[in-house]
Order: sequence, then structure tokens, then C-alpha cells
Amino acid sequence: MIRLVAPQMKERRWGRIINVLNIGAKAPRPNSMPTSISRAAGMAMTKALSHELAPHNVLINALLVGFIRADQHVQLAKRANMTVEEYYKAHEKEIPIGRAGEAEEFANLACFMSEAPPAPIIQTGQKGKKEAPSLGVRGAEEVVERACQVRPHSDYARPIGRASRASMPSGFF
Repeated sequence: MIRLVAPQMKERRWGRIINVLNIGAKAPRPNSMPTSISRAAGMAMTKALSHELAPHNVLINALLVGFIRADQHVQLAKRANMTVEEYYKAHEKEIPIGRAGEAEEFANLACFMSEAPPAPIIQTGQKGKKEAPSLGVRGAEEVVERACQVRPHSDYARPIGRASRASMPSGFF
């Protein structure tokens, strides 16, 4: 997808790309080596592309999805012989804030990051190295699409994901 949109963004000298990755990209869990490696590769790709595209005013960031209330947990709760609420309570114990994230919270952050002018967020990292903070919550896909639709004032705050060119705002491509 990035290969399709980056040339037009570079030509326009403006663009926002948000890669949705799992929190395992930075905090792998035990027994998750194959997926943790691919998630870390997604993070490395995002960082490399951010350096390549920044001179063209194209910003690329990664949002790391943590534990979000979503339909996928209904099936997982059934497999564990639990109610969905019991399932959430069991997993929320592992989350520092003590609760699952909501899809709208994740999507609002994605929309915020895709608006113009760029909204800088506090940067942290090792001495001399800038690194975006990790804002985690677990699970998301249609999440961004739902919340971006709540904010119609921003033509660029629309997910590209499954959308077709016909459904994008005019002049987007």
C-alpha cells in the first residue's frame, strides 16, 4: 500500500502514513517468536521509511495495538470456557492502566496523527536518538475506519486500508 501512495505524497510534498502494528513489535511475549519477528520487521520498516519520506513532508508512524475490546475476544473467551467479561477481567490484570482499550480511543489517536499540520507528540528514546512513544492497547483493524468517520472535517483523516480509490476524498491520489 505504501508503494502505491508514497509517490503521490512525495510529489504533493505532504502525506501521513500510519502502520498499525501489534504491541509485540516492541514487547514480545513468550512463545511468540515467529510473529514477534515479523512485527519487529514492521517497526524497522516504519523507522527506515520515516527517514526516507520526512524530507518530502511525508510522515510515517506506527501505532502499536494492545488489548482492545473487539469481537475477536468473544470466540477466544468461548475457547477458554469463560464469559467475555471474565475474559476481559483476566487480561486487564496485565495492563498497566487496568482496563482494555476501546476501539474509538485507538482510532481517535490515528485520526489525530493524520491531521495537518502535524501534531508532534513527545519524543523519547536513548541519548541522542529520537523515538516516538509507545502507546499500546491490543487488537484493531476496522477501528481506525470507524473513528475517522466520526471526524469528517479532515479530508486526510481517512484510512486507506480496504477503501477503494472511488471512496477516497477527491484529490487524495
